Formats: sequence, C-alpha cells, structure tokens
Amino acid sequence: MTLELFATVPQAMESLLATELKGFGAQNVKEKRTGVSFSGGLEVAYRACLWSRLANRVLLRLGEFEAPDTDALYGGTQSVRWPDHLDVNGTLAVDVSLRQSGITNSLFAAQRVKDAVVDQFRDLCGKRPSVNVEQPDLRLRVHVDKGRASLSIDLSGDSLHRRGYRLAPGQAPLKENVAAGLLVWADWATIASSGGACVDPMCGSGTIPIEAAWMATDTAPGLARRYFGFLGWRGHEPAPGTRRGRTLPPSPFPLPQPRGRGNGEGGRVKHHVKRAAHGADPLPRPNRPQRSPEHFGRAGRGTRHRHARLAQRHQPCREP
Repeated sequence: MTLELFATVPQAMESLLATELKGFGAQNVKEKRTGVSFSGGLEVAYRACLWSRLANRVLLRLGEFEAPDTDALYGGTQSVRWPDHLDVNGTLAVDVSLRQSGITNSLFAAQRVKDAVVDQFRDLCGKRPSVNVEQPDLRLRVHVDKGRASLSIDLSGDSLHRRGYRLAPGQAPLKENVAAGLLVWADWATIASSGGACVDPMCGSGTIPIEAAWMATDTAPGLARRYFGFLGWRGHEPAPGTRRGRTLPPSPFPLPQPRGRGNGEGGRVKHHVKRAAHGADPLPRPNRPQRSPEHFGRAGRGTRHRHARLAQRHQPCREP
C-alpha cells in the first residue's frame, strides 16, 4: 500500500532532506517550505523514522478538508474511521498549528479534534481512549492554513532530533539534525570515507562530533530511541526492515538505553571522538572577525558595534 507522507525539517534544509528521502526509496518527492512531501510503503516510512538524520518528524497524511471554524474542524476529523488507527484502550494526543486561520486558539482547536475522535469511539464502542501528552499510542498533528486543515498521524511520535543518547545536555545545545545538516553541507561523508577527521574547536556538548561519528560509522540515528509514534498505531507492522542489505531488529528496537558519563559515551562513539582542551594558538587567525550572520541580523546597531570592537581586541585563548 502506498502512503502519502510528509517530513518536516528546519528551514533551508529541504533540498538536503529531499535527497536523503530519495535514498530511502521515497517516490514523488517534492520540496515544500520547512518540509518535503513524498510517497512510499511502510518500509519507506520506517526507514525515514529510523535513518533520517535531517527530519524533525515523519507524518502520515490522512486527508485535508475545509475548516473555517472549530465546528468544521470537528466534523472533518470525524470523517476518518479512528478505530482503524487506534485501539479503544489506547492513548491519544493532538497538536494543532494555525496560520492565517479564522480559528485563533490552537489549544481549543486541539480539544475539538480530540473530542471528535473520542466521541466517535464512544458512539461505536461505548468507551473511549484516554489522553497521554508525553508518549501516546497515537499522536495527531493538524495544521490549519487559510481555512484548510491537513490531518496527519505523527509516525515519529517525538521530534527525531532527539536521538536518545544525550545524557548531559548543555545550555542551548545545537539540535542534532541541524548539526547533521551542517555536516552534509560540508560533504563530511566523502571526507570521512577518504580518512579525514572532523575537528570542532568550539565544542560544547559534542553534538557535531557525535553526529559526525555516527555518519562515518553508518549508524542509524534512531537506534537509541525508545519510542516511535508508529509503535501504537494499528497500521503498524512489526516486521524487520532492511537497508543496504542489513537486517534490522523488529520494533521496538531492543537497544538498551546508553549509560555513562558524557554524550560521547551515550552516543556509543567514545572510541571515535576525542575531547581535549587546548589554547587557540595553533588555529589560524581569521583576517576579519568571524560572527554569526543570523545573530547579528537580530542584534541592534549598538550591539553589533560592541561585538566588532571586542573581536578587534581579540587575543588567542590560553590555558590557565
């Protein structure tokens, strides 16, 4: 059976994700704003959930309908036969996003979608599923854009950038899929295959080196995850998947949660990642101050001038 799917991704990474999805066997791949639509069987959907280094979420599209108000949203949601997707004893969560919509409250909209699902179960079965906002058996995502609603099942369940290895999160760490996108842009796979190394002189929680090690060792980024949204979906078929001739274990993937100190151990790459403190003297000094264009675009004029003066007075950092 061919499924209509949509994978969300950070803005400006759509083309990278499209190329990645084609490698998984996806068909009818089309780039959209902050996402890529595609089609394929269950195996393609599972590959995207397990192997995508770039996607945020993988959504199974159920349909679209006009939703100028919450009553229409309720009616459109009830047009789906929900016992085909969720057991009556299962759990449910709903996320709603709105864009240029006559519906102004996303929480109330989510409540109406949830009511439509549980009311249908109550009418058919005499009982209803419960709600679990953390790890539900079925997570629904509804996007209303200019009065038209798109209804989907979140097969990933949680954002795929949460790999499951982060044991020691730092302050404002770089998202794992963004780090992977930087490595893809840098053609890291080619560098690694030719024996090159990845050096992160501004390493904090180790996101870039860990992602680089997983890419170099061809490790699926989702192997350490304990939860996927498709595991509680009634359309799930827990058969082994394959990629590159390699057989993967049935879902849920029985990999123990990593334990240890630091994210390198949690990511099972401690033999591939070395971390050390050094002065900045060996690094080439840039001809002009290096800065984040995005950050400076948000900063005010006075802030930019202060940062520029600090950069001009910059001296190499030295060990105490």
